[in-house]
Amino acid sequence: MIRQLLNSARIVLDIVLVIAAILLVYWWNPLGIFGGKTQLQPTANLTMEIKEMGELITSEYYGEVIVSLNEARVNVLEQSAIQRQAEACYSEIIECLESLKDFEALGRDEREAQISSETRITGRIRRRVINREVSEQNILEKLSFHEEWEDYLHLPLNQEVLGFLFTNWGPNTGGIKMGLSDREKADLLFKLYNDPTSASWNVEEFTKSYVEWQQGELPRSEARKRLAMVGRGSVKAGFDLSKLDENMYYINERAGELHFFGLSPKILNADINPWFIPERGVPGFDILMADDGVSFKDAIKVKEYAIQKLTINAQRAEILKNAEEFGADTFKRLFSLITGKEIKKVIFHNDRLIALTQHIIDDHYINYEEAKLFEELIQNEINSIDSLKMSRENRSSNLQLAETKWNTITNLIQQVQNYPFEDLRGNFNYFSTMYYEILRDSILNEEEQEKLNRLYQQLKADEYPQDSLYSLWLSKDLRWAKSQFSTGMGNLMESNIPLGTMKDTLFQTQGPNEGVVNDFISERIIRKIDSINGELKIVWLDTLSIENSYLHHSMFPFNYDPASWKKWSQNRNLVSSTTLKDDTIKNVPYSEGKLWLYRKDSSPNLHQINLTFRDLFTPYFAEKAQSNGTVWIGGNEYCLFDETSDYQSLIANPQPQLSIGMNETQSDEMAEYLSIILNNHQLNLEKGPVSRANAWMMQKMDNKVSLKERMQKIKSKF
Repeated sequence: MIRQLLNSARIVLDIVLVIAAILLVYWWNPLGIFGGKTQLQPTANLTMEIKEMGELITSEYYGEVIVSLNEARVNVLEQSAIQRQAEACYSEIIECLESLKDFEALGRDEREAQISSETRITGRIRRRVINREVSEQNILEKLSFHEEWEDYLHLPLNQEVLGFLFTNWGPNTGGIKMGLSDREKADLLFKLYNDPTSASWNVEEFTKSYVEWQQGELPRSEARKRLAMVGRGSVKAGFDLSKLDENMYYINERAGELHFFGLSPKILNADINPWFIPERGVPGFDILMADDGVSFKDAIKVKEYAIQKLTINAQRAEILKNAEEFGADTFKRLFSLITGKEIKKVIFHNDRLIALTQHIIDDHYINYEEAKLFEELIQNEINSIDSLKMSRENRSSNLQLAETKWNTITNLIQQVQNYPFEDLRGNFNYFSTMYYEILRDSILNEEEQEKLNRLYQQLKADEYPQDSLYSLWLSKDLRWAKSQFSTGMGNLMESNIPLGTMKDTLFQTQGPNEGVVNDFISERIIRKIDSINGELKIVWLDTLSIENSYLHHSMFPFNYDPASWKKWSQNRNLVSSTTLKDDTIKNVPYSEGKLWLYRKDSSPNLHQINLTFRDLFTPYFAEKAQSNGTVWIGGNEYCLFDETSDYQSLIANPQPQLSIGMNETQSDEMAEYLSIILNNHQLNLEKGPVSRANAWMMQKMDNKVSLKERMQKIKSKF
């Protein structure tokens, strides 16, 4: 009996073990042979799969437009832009004249002080601009001393607006007169100066006159041409997913929300094909009217205008709004399928910061107003991120959203740093607006000097406050911060901006002091003159107490950017050594894009480096180095030169004066920078084949792109 029970127990145990093994294998599910629910994939792989889709069309518009050659020539669709530009011109004219009135209301001494702060006063300027009242003879000359008028002359349609105003005051009515003489401009501006309403201004009338003038400028043979068509086509809108990256979205699994940052619907395609509905024989174009003089080029112009008009009609029909609504549904289903998590809601964050960044990228340029707005919006985002981090409700979701927002603004900052800022050297960076504001004020005062010195000392000590924006702008790369700071200092030096402190001096207005006052004004940079209780108070800039080399010695001498640095570190051919004995070398020839390097502590001493002075030095010092052709740095430890006809004499007689004006500290900093480059190169040479293969694989993984992107790049080459 006991034996039977033991045998039964053994059978039961075997059955239990078999069932447990089956359950274990089913739970493990090797190779997915039992199917199972799709799990959330790593973000990078998920992003790559979505990017492979390319364009996602979520809305289409089909329509019909009637267009003519005459309509296409003047481009009626651009009339709203013409009106905005014309209004800007007229407003600028009125502002210039009001500014001139304010200037004329000042006392003679104050007018002279204001002009002398910007230009040297000659007898003609004092006589015609300062002493004389405004008249037809001098109004243009007076306006030329005001920045507002120079700004006006750079506006689109500035001459057309003047020509319209000239034909719409007094007895003149209608039309636009182009090519006004200086006398005609002066007459017009003087009348507007005395009475701004003397010329009739109506932006709609201007637009009508401008269109008529454009048509009147056509040759007679062109004006006689007649062509009208009906165009039928489609406009497609949706999302361009080819530029999507993992920082542009995040999934709140708890709330079932999918958030997109910087992904918005756009017009993807607009076209009018030869056949609109081929199976029904409906053509894309029907010619309503055409004469014998119409050319193929005219037909192309009309077709392009028809597509433009069709696109405008699609936008009026809210194609982008529909694309976003249907896109949200598509993304909801797509991400639910890919991740295995139910997405209940899709939210598009299309804020001003992202739109501004896209505008900068499209322009490949950033101006001061855009830069200040960008910095303000970045600060607003940081405040929003701080609030999310401090919030106690939905803490996990808020922290995830804060991290995504931080990654987004970091990405946006990296993008705008690729574009030039105003007319300054270097691309836009953390220091750009600060330097531009100093240059705009035309003076480097004590407060600004203290700020620059504080920044310089901070960077020199390789430290910065934890709460600063350095880490956001510069990825905690202090060498990059030093280089950008020095580029800005070079911009100040090239502008010859005066350094000094404001002082004031009082003169008695009574007595024979006029000659003394005039001499005092002519010898100094005057900022302001006031009459106070019978005394003349002159505010002037004292430049004598400031060391002339202040800016020169408050910069770091090297040029650095992370991309170039990475490229140098990986270049095994960056430095090459000569095979000749040093004492046998005499003539060292010039080589394009390369420099020769004499290194005192190495053997051999002479090397060739595949870099230029502009690669190594900050722009200010690079120009001096390029002019000299030879630079000694680091206590004569290194000598960089482009060529020499007497190498032995060069190395036997080091010339510290060829340090291009660097002080000892800057010379040592440059030597240290060069030493790091050379040491990195040596470490790269010592890497074995396995290490280089691993580095190559890591680089390929970092730069991984989809098959479609690779095919597009190959296609673009052909």
